[in-house]
Amino acid sequence: MTEEKSKIDVDYDYAEQYQKAYVKMLAARCRLMVTEGSQPDRESIDLSISSNRYNPILGYSESGEIKLQLKTDFQHQLSCDKKTLKYSLPIKNYRDLIGCRIAAPRYLFVMPLPRQQHLWVHEMNNGAFISGVCYWVNLTNHPPTTNKTNITIDIPLTQIVTLDVLQQMLHKAIEGESL
Repeated sequence: MTEEKSKIDVDYDYAEQYQKAYVKMLAARCRLMVTEGSQPDRESIDLSISSNRYNPILGYSESGEIKLQLKTDFQHQLSCDKKTLKYSLPIKNYRDLIGCRIAAPRYLFVMPLPRQQHLWVHEMNNGAFISGVCYWVNLTNHPPTTNKTNITIDIPLTQIVTLDVLQQMLHKAIEGESL
C-alpha cells in the first residue's frame, strides 16, 4: 500500500469513536461513570469520568471527576531517546488544558493507531481483542505559549492509561489533586 493510499484510508471520525470506546471500556471495568463532553465542543473536553462511592470508613459518599481531551495519532513520532511520544497539539486545545483555575483535573489522552484499520480489532471465537494503548499527560502546569497553530507535547511512554491509573486519577480528584 502506498503512503498516499494509506492517508486516504484513515477515517478520523472512526478513530475518535474507537478511542472513546477504548477509554469507556477501561472506565466501565473500574466501575466509573462516563459522560460525553458538551456540544459544541468549546472546552476541549471529549469525555468526563466520575466516581461517586460510599466510603464505609468515613460514613459518607466521596465523588470525583476528571475531564479528558482525546486525540488519536497516526504519526508515531518518538524522541531521539525513544522515551517520549511527540504529539502536535492544536493550540486551542493546549490553552484549554493548561492552568489550574478549573474545577476538575484535565488530562490529554493520546492514542497512537496504525493507519490500517483492520489492525485495530481482532475477532476470535471467544471474543474480540481490542488493540491499542493510550498515553496520558497533565498539562496543568505547562506555561502559556505564543505559538499560533500547534505546540509539540512530549508524553512519556511510561504514562500509559491503565485501570490502575484511571483509579489513581479519580482518587486524586476526590482529594482535590491531580496526577
